[in-house]
Amino acid sequence: MTELHDATTFTLYYADADKQAPAVLADVRVPSYTATENDPTEFYYHETKSAEMVQMHQEYLMKIAYDAASDGMEKLSHPSGENLSIEHTGETTADGTALVHLNFDWDGRETPWAEYIAGSGYGVLTNENSRYADAIQAAQDWARENDEGLWKYNNTDDHPHE
Repeated sequence: MTELHDATTFTLYYADADKQAPAVLADVRVPSYTATENDPTEFYYHETKSAEMVQMHQEYLMKIAYDAASDGMEKLSHPSGENLSIEHTGETTADGTALVHLNFDWDGRETPWAEYIAGSGYGVLTNENSRYADAIQAAQDWARENDEGLWKYNNTDDHPHE
């Protein structure tokens, strides 16, 4: 990997072809850096008619995006790239960007980045038919039960609702 754009968008270097190409992490969605692009309901936040409440949720989701990218810079950045393995899904986004599964060495365990993202509360499962869906869902459930990331302020006891 030559560059991490956010927690799920990368520029990959292919040594055998001596070229770079963008790639997107498959099976999870992470909030955007731009608060207004975040739809809180896509991250299991309750619907609200209050513009103030929507803005509060969007700003918190933006913070999650920065936390996820920062964690990605720390966990995925290795000068040689030897702590990473990439598996292409054979699928692309609507604009033709490759969808990939990315694994990294985390304390001696080869860990799927999507599972780590979900377990840290940075993102949510988007593809229930993925062969990694069970592991990602289990990690997401753990994050929710432990009030990690997205789930920290995402229940009815944390703030008032109309």
